Amino acid sequence: MDYPKIVYAIQHKVTRKIYIGATNNLESRYKCHISALKNNKHNSPLMQEEYNKYGGMYDVFILDEIRSYTDKYKEYEWMRFYKTQDEKYGYNAQDKGRMQDDNRLPLKSGRPERLFD
Repeated sequence: MDYPKIVYAIQHKVTRKIYIGATNNLESRYKCHISALKNNKHNSPLMQEEYNKYGGMYDVFILDEIRSYTDKYKEYEWMRFYKTQDEKYGYNAQDKGRMQDDNRLPLKSGRPERLFD
């Protein structure tokens, strides 16, 4: 795994639901999400369904940075913080194996920076 990585959020402007991921190239990863959605092949069925219904109106935010292997939990902390594994709030799939430890460090406070629409 290459570091550093950026923990990012993609939020639909209509539904306000969020997808959280981590990448070392945010622009390229965002383009992959949009390409998959346009081709009806996104790995999140709910995100695909809402893209098909409402279109691709998204905001993209940087939430955090993963600088080393010991920081890899940050992506899942943000998923838990925004409840993105609950279909009422987000598009991330349930993955209990990666989310079992609730004794993590507290999240950094602060406002995410919106990058591009």
